[in-house]
Amino acid sequence: MYLNFINHKIWNCIKVLLYSSSFFVFSSSLPAAQYKPLPVDGDGKLAPNSKFVSANGIVTASNLGKFRQDFRLFIDTTQSTRDNGYTTKTRTNTNIFYYKDASGNLVRTVNSMGNSMPSFTTYSYVPDIQYWTDCEIKGTDKWNNLGFFTSTIALNNSQVAALHPQITDKTPKIYYWETAWQNSTGGCWGQRGQLTDFNYSIGAQRSSGSCVSAIWIYPSLDSKEQRAVPVYNGPNTLDTANYPKKGKGDNSSAANLAAGYKWVVWGDYVREFLSNPDNTILCWRQTTSYGETYNGYKIWRPVRIEFYGDFKEIK
Repeated sequence: MYLNFINHKIWNCIKVLLYSSSFFVFSSSLPAAQYKPLPVDGDGKLAPNSKFVSANGIVTASNLGKFRQDFRLFIDTTQSTRDNGYTTKTRTNTNIFYYKDASGNLVRTVNSMGNSMPSFTTYSYVPDIQYWTDCEIKGTDKWNNLGFFTSTIALNNSQVAALHPQITDKTPKIYYWETAWQNSTGGCWGQRGQLTDFNYSIGAQRSSGSCVSAIWIYPSLDSKEQRAVPVYNGPNTLDTANYPKKGKGDNSSAANLAAGYKWVVWGDYVREFLSNPDNTILCWRQTTSYGETYNGYKIWRPVRIEFYGDFKEIK
């Protein structure tokens, strides 16, 4: 009986081995034609001249393009106080105060000169609330150097153009939401407008009595203009080692001796700069008369970047 138990165990082991052998034989019988050879060099790495990658349709860094969405800058122009001070508001009020004279007649109170006072003025100190209509945009790198500038106010003005000529986006598309009591279809929700005359501002062309609640700036991502832009490697420090001159192409033109600049296609530079998470995009909100300040200094607010549309290949 003991021998029968041993024989039973041995037979079970033999069946397992036979089953495993059949599996491996079956696996090895799969068509080999669907796999291409993988040549390697002496240390086991893929041979440099191997056709394995191309033969099997494997994507590499050399044949993979960059696919990105376009984007716009969103500026919230919600009303706020112009600064941290107060403004004086005056109001003319009808004098409704009377008294009875000696004869019992009602007589309106008089002023300090004894003259009739049909109205009087009250004074109050309140926060100076402004409805912002415009903005300036600045982009800074990780060292806080300025690398991008544009504006909704007088962008074509010679004084504005002379502020930051190398890094100014002169051709953005600028839209805004104007909240008015009625739009062209009779609706009460307002309408979108576009700033097309860069000699003026949004505030100068909006309807009387309306306010601007948002601005969208579409930077010149497709611009083919070429120009020299500064390259920094520290706070207020141009990279003169890697960019010795600001000429075209390889930055070696003898005609351009200013160091620390590189020659770029403007649209490519704008896309790269505004997409870099190390960079910060800011806005200073304004009206046609005032700018938003605190203790006399401009308030620069971070800007939201909104991506939209289909992904497209960037060469």
